[in-house]
Amino acid sequence: MAKSKKASRDRTKSTRKKWPRSGALKPWLECYLDTCEQVANPSRSAVSASVRLRQLAECGFETLALRRLEKLLSLLEPTDAESFVRLSLVASEICLEIPNLKRAKKYLAAVEARLPEARPNKRKLLTRFTENFRVLNGLSDEPSDLDERHQLGKYRHQFRLSFLDGDHSKALASVRRVTKLIPEVDDFIVERGLILSAIKAFHQLGKDEEIAKYVSWIDRNQYTSDLGTGSLSAMGLVAIADARAEKLILRRLKELKIDDDPNVHFPVDEICSQLWYFVQTGNSETAAKLLKRALRELPKWPGLSGGFATSGALTSFAEVLAEVESPEAAVELLGFAVEAGTKEKHRGFRQGSLKAANQLIETPGLAAAIEKASSIRNAKKRREALIPLYTKSGDWAQVAALLNESSNAEETHQLVHSVLFKLQGGARL
Repeated sequence: MAKSKKASRDRTKSTRKKWPRSGALKPWLECYLDTCEQVANPSRSAVSASVRLRQLAECGFETLALRRLEKLLSLLEPTDAESFVRLSLVASEICLEIPNLKRAKKYLAAVEARLPEARPNKRKLLTRFTENFRVLNGLSDEPSDLDERHQLGKYRHQFRLSFLDGDHSKALASVRRVTKLIPEVDDFIVERGLILSAIKAFHQLGKDEEIAKYVSWIDRNQYTSDLGTGSLSAMGLVAIADARAEKLILRRLKELKIDDDPNVHFPVDEICSQLWYFVQTGNSETAAKLLKRALRELPKWPGLSGGFATSGALTSFAEVLAEVESPEAAVELLGFAVEAGTKEKHRGFRQGSLKAANQLIETPGLAAAIEKASSIRNAKKRREALIPLYTKSGDWAQVAALLNESSNAEETHQLVHSVLFKLQGGARL
């Protein structure tokens, strides 16, 4: 395990000149971790790096994630106990997912040794994080039947032990039990990680059909909207991700036919997220077909009553329509969005909905938005505006050119973050 020490080399400039030429998540995660190593103060990027290390492990690159994590640990200031604890907890988590229980416990022991060195105002929080980590992974000394969190940890630990023993039948039963207990854990911060961990466990057992059923159960019961379809694709579950995206769209459209709730913008936002998944993964024809169906059914929705919610839904659809059909078709739809927005009685909501619709009328589609952003005179602000747009459009040559214009490592760090945020499966708290 690497010991923390101050890096001696200069990190004021970004050294990478070759950037990924696709929207694959793994190479961009590595790029982001490169920038975490290059910034002047790696301790400041430790928290965001821990998120990306988890994602790298979720994609099936646990060994690589641990190697990158060890490099970050070596760059920390010797006195930075807080960052050391956070990264070591992530390392322990990754080891448990492999599963490598012996190595996980070594990282956890290192955490316990460094906790007393943390600043008093941080020590209490980090101690709580560590205790929670033990509970959720079945490593706590407390009774396993104390509450749902302890039971969840017990079954997660049972899965790992059974998997290592080769008892896949018992391991499968444990994962199924885990999926029933996750909804009982009222913690949105760890929720997505627990879900993806269960999905990965099914995948390790070669039970992809169980993944499909589990994802369908999540969507059918509207248990969470925080499971990104892109995350499934990045894990190598492309067929499941594609099927999930289409089924989720059709399910929400079916609900909108009978639901009189005026907050139609919520299910429409889910629908558009799945449509963008298809667009960004090269399945624009599927997106166009499903969007056409949605727009055909839209006038009959009982919840469509005008106001900001209706305006927001139409604006979201128009954004996708500009890419899969034409900017002209999007502008026509946006006219109805403006009309709906003017009927909103609440002044703030009315202004917000009209602003969103009118901005899209000015720049309908990514090409128009890129043209407008290209006119920004300030080079740094121009890069900040253009890179997310080129990422969404999949123009990787332009993304690379703009990243190579970056003046320093700190800026590059922020720009690569903006790339990840627009990638399918890349956005993460």
